[in-house]
Amino acid sequence: MKKAIVISAYDYYEVRAKYIREILIQEGYNVEYLIASYNHHAKKQIDSCREEATLINTIGYKRNVSIIRFLSCFIFSFNVLKRVKTVRPSFVYSIIPPNSLCFFLGKRKKKLKYRLVFDIIDSWPESFSIRNSVIRVLSKPLLDIWKRMRDSSIVCADVILGVSNAALAVFPTCESPKRLFYPMPRSHAEIDLSNFKTDSPLSFCYVGGINKLLNIGRIVSILSSINKIRPIEVHIIGSGERKNNFIDRLSRQNIKTIYHGELYDWPSKFLIYSSCSFGLNIPNKEAKVTMSLKGAEYLCASLPIINEAGGDTERLVALYKAGINTTSVSIENAARKIASFTYQELIEYKKNAYTLYQNEFEVKNSRDLLFSRS
Repeated sequence: MKKAIVISAYDYYEVRAKYIREILIQEGYNVEYLIASYNHHAKKQIDSCREEATLINTIGYKRNVSIIRFLSCFIFSFNVLKRVKTVRPSFVYSIIPPNSLCFFLGKRKKKLKYRLVFDIIDSWPESFSIRNSVIRVLSKPLLDIWKRMRDSSIVCADVILGVSNAALAVFPTCESPKRLFYPMPRSHAEIDLSNFKTDSPLSFCYVGGINKLLNIGRIVSILSSINKIRPIEVHIIGSGERKNNFIDRLSRQNIKTIYHGELYDWPSKFLIYSSCSFGLNIPNKEAKVTMSLKGAEYLCASLPIINEAGGDTERLVALYKAGINTTSVSIENAARKIASFTYQELIEYKKNAYTLYQNEFEVKNSRDLLFSRS
């Protein structure tokens, strides 16, 4: 039987990796799924994992930008290559970052004779946010090495997938076929307007990590301005080091806040999404986000977006009228615009979000994504 290996170091794009595994299984492959033994978000070693995944050993770290983290990525990638040498697959798919996977898998591809697909979900170090100028200068040599590890080996790929046009634009001279593959929380969009009532309050949902990548100050300013015009409520799904700060700041503005904790099952999340008016997609500018999994998840659930991500997300939200881009709008004007939405207008925007996901995110020919030569 043909063998394939699917690699996702951090496992937070598990749905994406699962979709790829399903394509490969349909093509007759026996698929092994590799993830790192260290949980990046929880910052702890993983004792056990899902039955379908294989843990690849690496060391832990506490700081996201540090020599120890780079060493952790290097060890993980080295051990992945050892597994590839043992299994001898004819197909290897790897989510990037970490960049070290490009280096190890790209350099050994010709000798080990496998078809190689890199899936770029983030650009390191281009998207790194280092505000301290001294640390930025000191870390530049290390980040330059990290960039070269990716760029010197990306050309070895048979196909390069990208989570956004911006992700693919990082490699303008690479001749490998490049294909846009937006985040897919689920294979098909869902819409259920029965849970969104005429007397429902203007409500907002945030899902994801609550950390330094989230522009909490901007979110609270916009929501508090809306709350002065009409009452609102905010649903929060997720966790992170700034969770308490986020909730406290909303509460101080007398905004009704419902914290749901960390939810992973789709029916529970969809029930919340379908009752809300908008999803919040407001990252810090330094993060340079152009397409996020949370944005895709909102759209998959037919939830319009209050958006400050750039690139593809900004363009699609405007094109389909599937939300409001507030990046270049004052807080007061954004608040007045959002607060003025009628029930029927919100219904139309939910339908627009559903159409956007159907047209732009659902893959029409999944086999071509991995196997087409053009």
